[in-house]
Amino acid sequence: MLPMQRVTRLPLLVSALQGRLSSTEQEYHTARECIEVLNCLVEECNEGARSVYRMEELICISKLLDFRELRAIALISSSRYLVKQGEVSRIQWKESTESVRLTFGKRNSRQNLVFYLFSDLLVISKKKSDDKYAVIDYCNRNLVQISSLNREESPVPGLPENSFPVWITLLQNHEHRTQEMLLYFQRETDRRNWISLLSPSLPQDTGEVVYAEWDSPRVEFSQACNPNSACAYSVGDTARVLKKTEDKYLVEIEADKRQFWIQQNLTRELVSDHLRAKNFKQRYQFLKSISQEA
Repeated sequence: MLPMQRVTRLPLLVSALQGRLSSTEQEYHTARECIEVLNCLVEECNEGARSVYRMEELICISKLLDFRELRAIALISSSRYLVKQGEVSRIQWKESTESVRLTFGKRNSRQNLVFYLFSDLLVISKKKSDDKYAVIDYCNRNLVQISSLNREESPVPGLPENSFPVWITLLQNHEHRTQEMLLYFQRETDRRNWISLLSPSLPQDTGEVVYAEWDSPRVEFSQACNPNSACAYSVGDTARVLKKTEDKYLVEIEADKRQFWIQQNLTRELVSDHLRAKNFKQRYQFLKSISQEA
């Protein structure tokens, strides 16, 4: 048994001892406090093991990815981890003067791609060899927009039967440009999973918005709260917004991870990746509506 596995057994051992004690005994309450401390220790050990595994995985992936044709990025970071890796196919059209295999005057081609979705980044690559993948583009996760396509309502030339298409937009790719791609998956479950992972949280039926960890606003407390309220903070403290209702935020203090609800008018939103992504999305939708009207 590994040392860390022994640590995970300690809460069970103390719990067994507590079960033999009477609730009126002092040792019973001491054992309960001990279990709480040991559970925290186990969680810290598990988190440490996850961090080590994620770092090893990042190092391995960084050796596979070849940024030779693009501006390389520092992939290895203590705050980054791999969320999902998967294969997808891309359909492209090229202008052609040939009369053979033409679809609406254009020749279509298919390109097999491999997506690496990290906690904050989407990397798009194609296979070069068994141990190398050439990166063809990348984009911040919260600057990716993805939506499914209905084959019956919007027929796509060159799309294989029994495939599940999506339209993906990189609002700011490696060249700081907007890049659109038509992709398809082999299974509906793959399409659903990728759409879910790349879509930020939307308002629920109750009007509450639950923000994804990778796309959440940051706020600063601009006014003091009621002294009788449960929230305790200092003016100038910063927090991440977890949920939003019509007039309140559920926030998490960045310094100590405490969570509580607070009136929105006691805060001001800070410049963040979420706010920048929100502005990019609004700009893209505005330009898209203008082009459709033209």
